[in-house]
Amino acid sequence: MFQIGTFYKCFEFSGYKELEDSLRDYCSKRKIKGTIILTPEGVNATVSSERESP
Repeated sequence: MFQIGTFYKCFEFSGYKELEDSLRDYCSKRKIKGTIILTPEGVNATVSSERESP
């Protein structure tokens, strides 16, 4: 079964460029797929991954 998450947060985000590569690696290793938009104005995302087994 898949879990889907969506979120946004508007805030001053001057360090968004430095986060891109580490966030991509984090999601790739955990098989998280979707769209994450990082901008100077904040974050907007819709992501999906398989639910962990209990």
